[in-house]
Amino acid sequence: MNTEINKLLAPRSIAVVGASSNSHKLGAILLKNIIEGGYKGVVYPVNGHETTIAGLPVYSHYAQIPQIPDLAIIAIPAQFVLDVVREIGQKGTKAVVIISAGFKETGREGALLEAELVAVAKEFGLSILGPNCLGHVYTPKKLNATFGQGISRAGRMHFISQSGAIATSIFDWAEHHELGFLDFITLGNKAVLTENDFLEYWLENPAEKVRDAQRLDSSSYHPIGMYLESLTDGSRFIELATQVAKNNPLFILKPGKSSAAQKAMQSHTGAIAGDDVVLSQAFTQAGVIRCHTIEDMFDLAKAFSWSDAPEGKRIAILSNAGGPAVVSSDAVIEAGLEMAPLSKETKELLTRHLPRAASIVNPVDVLGDALSDRYEKALRLLLEEDKVDAIMVILTPQVMTEIEKTALVIGRLSQKYRKPIFCSFMGGQLISSGEKVLSKYKIPFFSYPERAIGALGKMWWWKEWQKEAAKKQTPLEVAPVVPSAQHHHLEYIRSRLVAGERYLESSKIQELFDDWDIATPPSTVVANLEQAKRFAGIHGYPVVLKLSAPELLHKTEVSGVITGIRGKKQLEAASQQLIGRMTDLPVGIRKTTQLQMQSQIENGVEVIVGIKRTPQFGNVLMFGAGGTLVELISDHNIHVLPVTARDIKKLVEESKAYALLTGYRGGQSLALERLYHLMAQLTDLVTKLPFFAEIEINPVIVTKDEAYAVDGKVILSEF
Repeated sequence: MNTEINKLLAPRSIAVVGASSNSHKLGAILLKNIIEGGYKGVVYPVNGHETTIAGLPVYSHYAQIPQIPDLAIIAIPAQFVLDVVREIGQKGTKAVVIISAGFKETGREGALLEAELVAVAKEFGLSILGPNCLGHVYTPKKLNATFGQGISRAGRMHFISQSGAIATSIFDWAEHHELGFLDFITLGNKAVLTENDFLEYWLENPAEKVRDAQRLDSSSYHPIGMYLESLTDGSRFIELATQVAKNNPLFILKPGKSSAAQKAMQSHTGAIAGDDVVLSQAFTQAGVIRCHTIEDMFDLAKAFSWSDAPEGKRIAILSNAGGPAVVSSDAVIEAGLEMAPLSKETKELLTRHLPRAASIVNPVDVLGDALSDRYEKALRLLLEEDKVDAIMVILTPQVMTEIEKTALVIGRLSQKYRKPIFCSFMGGQLISSGEKVLSKYKIPFFSYPERAIGALGKMWWWKEWQKEAAKKQTPLEVAPVVPSAQHHHLEYIRSRLVAGERYLESSKIQELFDDWDIATPPSTVVANLEQAKRFAGIHGYPVVLKLSAPELLHKTEVSGVITGIRGKKQLEAASQQLIGRMTDLPVGIRKTTQLQMQSQIENGVEVIVGIKRTPQFGNVLMFGAGGTLVELISDHNIHVLPVTARDIKKLVEESKAYALLTGYRGGQSLALERLYHLMAQLTDLVTKLPFFAEIEINPVIVTKDEAYAVDGKVILSEF
């Protein structure tokens, strides 16, 4: 695959199937872009109706081309694509770009056509980009194999877009801001080549310094930006992204939070949206920065191309206007950063060089009449301040403001000092000349300071993730499980699945928990009142009585749980109530419903622990406030498996329930280590018995001595 991607990006020869002399056709635009973009390789136009195009001889069929082209680009109607792809495969070309639309994005008929295309690709071992894509750009070879305006500037950034329209917008924006790229890939329908193939290629073939890229871009990174409407293989993506993020920033705009967006994507590229909350958590764990708007994506493209991330989170604000500086101070805190505390020495020097009315505390206000020399003195002092990690420079255009000169001062100082400098020249036409100077020096600039600070905050978050990822992770320690017990449960669950059953009864769940060293209160199924009294006689009061059936997943919704039973009379009344409530259950559930009796755990905090299997990312561990609070308090904290001991601890610490577990308002601290143990054992359970769609313990009651799995439910996977 790597060889074919290399030929796709840097081909020695290209065949354009559908090349045309009609300037309105895609094939004509593609051919023109390839030639006029400066590509130096051999180009073979293929067209059955013309003899020469753009001064090049035309071949009526792919087989007539005198050599085997490294790359074939197809821009013909969808109904003719399969035959041409077979010709290409028979010829021996392995790298193919299909611009043509009319595949799965159009519905069932197009999806069937795309399935045939994938089969042909497998038959001939083809690496196909598209179909329904804009093409790609590779600046080291001056290759613009798109039907858009393309990119003329070399840079250090990789970019992937699943949307051609988004790509053309980025092309124009990048040209306006003088931003360069190393390569730009539009994926289209991802029939064969996906985002994972390119991530793997970039990992195995680290980008060399492009000629002039170091001059053009101030960043030391090779950032990767993406617009994706779907992930082809979420688990593989996270694995690759984690490796990428250890060295280079990866930021993604992934829509699909709302049902409306999901519907639009299905009609656009046939994408199927996954669970968005899990997606965000998976990105966070992998060190991927998720953009929430197109504006975010553009901002980070500029920020990471032109600047390294700050080494710390202390920000200094330098401004010639008080209002924007105050607003920016709020933005700093909201972005997870902090205002840099200036040293006594720096304040004294600022006092010496600035007017008496200027503010020498952070934010530093050089006043509205500041010329470029005043900006220079203040900026130099802030750059030399050890307690400052990055600087936000704000300029508002007053009558006397030296906009271009100030930008020039900032640019020159940025070359001497390596601290990140972000700018916001606020205004319109008046400040445009200054922004051109900032572009020349590759100083990240933004229309509004909040956007600049937001980008800095995301950069700092990624830097912190890198530091955490570099630490040695302690493996998760779990109590061993007897092999015979594990085998017994495997065979039993297989038998249930073969029988078409999807739920486990409470007695089997109890066995599972016992064998995996998950503490449970004494519990039994009772057939009559005498058995219930005997249980109470052995284990004592108070007890809990509840309806139990494999498919009865939410007992409280049918009033199927009675707690606080403290004597024989209460026990008798409770049993009669629950037996009466059985008659209200659906017939299918009523047949398997039993009375379950359990010792009541008192003086504890109820939490929920669960694991759910997701289509994109596999098993996800969830923790939060439990019992009846699940519906009232939004406290769902998740982590995609696998987990470390530190991950489990962090999951609990970040929950709303944590305060209750650690002695809220003078309460006693509870058995957190036992809770961590329960969560570790549950993750081991789903790893060793990989047949669960969902397993939930609600509540887990944490006391000062133990964490008890009080009520569990299990849903088996459908295969």
